[in-house]
Amino acid sequence: MKNSSKDSAMLFRSFLLSRFHTHRGKINFDAAGRFFGVSPWTVRRWHSGKAPAMALRMAHMATRMIPDSKDWDGFYFGRDGRLHTPVARLSFSGNELNFQHYEKQFAANDRRARAALEKQLRAVRSEDERKKAIQEIEFVLETLKGLQRSPLLATEGVNIQ
Repeated sequence: MKNSSKDSAMLFRSFLLSRFHTHRGKINFDAAGRFFGVSPWTVRRWHSGKAPAMALRMAHMATRMIPDSKDWDGFYFGRDGRLHTPVARLSFSGNELNFQHYEKQFAANDRRARAALEKQLRAVRSEDERKKAIQEIEFVLETLKGLQRSPLLATEGVNIQ
């Protein structure tokens, strides 16, 4: 389904604004003219809604290309449609990049779930250890009470509760 001329004009304007904006939020028509190889006045006319199909196609292609920045040096799209990296023989299809994203999310969720389970396990262990310590203390107290009742070791005035 083709875009209407109104949609195309809006997309072209948004491309100009996103790619050639100034710090004041306006369009730098000089830079846009250099990009398209035309005069700033021509770009102004195109901006008013009279952009030729060539300019629309060029704007569309520019939105899909690899950015011209240091972070992307050495990356390129091959004829196979894969994104090739500067690392030898390392390339990705769109699905593989999506998989990397979801794999990273899964790993983060897994780490959070694992940490929560480990916290619960520590609490269970702490509770078990607390119960065992109470049992040992109760055993010692019962033993001392038993010794207190013993006629051989009983001393007057000492009362263990």
